[in-house]
Amino acid sequence: MLYLPLPEPEARVSILLTAARQTPITPDGLRHLTKLATSHRLDGFSGADCSALVQESARLAIKDNLELVKRTIAGGGVAAAVPAPIVMPRHFDDALLTVSRSVSAADADRYLRVSNTIRGARSHAIAKSDAEPKPSSAVGKKRVQRPVGTTAQPPKPLSPNSRPPQLSPTPLQSPEEPNTAQGDNGFDSTGELDSSSSFDSSV
Repeated sequence: MLYLPLPEPEARVSILLTAARQTPITPDGLRHLTKLATSHRLDGFSGADCSALVQESARLAIKDNLELVKRTIAGGGVAAAVPAPIVMPRHFDDALLTVSRSVSAADADRYLRVSNTIRGARSHAIAKSDAEPKPSSAVGKKRVQRPVGTTAQPPKPLSPNSRPPQLSPTPLQSPEEPNTAQGDNGFDSTGELDSSSSFDSSV
């Protein structure tokens, strides 16, 4: 929430003169406008209210000019002879009859209380945050203890010609494979007759 306080008399002068920068005003009108800005008649006026006052004054000046043109033409004169509309002191006074402050005194007081409450809560939160201890950056980090006088040695790089050790493959023996080799004639590798052979020994 952003609260903008109502402008002070000095600020109202700047706002009114800026709003009237493109409006033709007589020198007396400018002096009167400056006096109005610092008077109690514009107390509680916001920046938008000051701009509305200048616009209403210009509208009243144009209205008076049109009436003058009509009277000039009705009297047989020429409309071109009528000067351009210009704001005079009385136009500002007449504009104040219709333009009033848009923010009531009760609303301004309520907005101010809410703003002070928010500002106090924000200041309290900042003060509480500053009072809390800040966690140390070293917490959670383990330090490796080394013997005195020693330093950590980086790993030695591998030589371009070095090869990793290779292991000789060991042949696997199937459990169904017999331990001895048997020939086609019924004898084993030792020359003894194999009892499991179908060779008939009686022949």
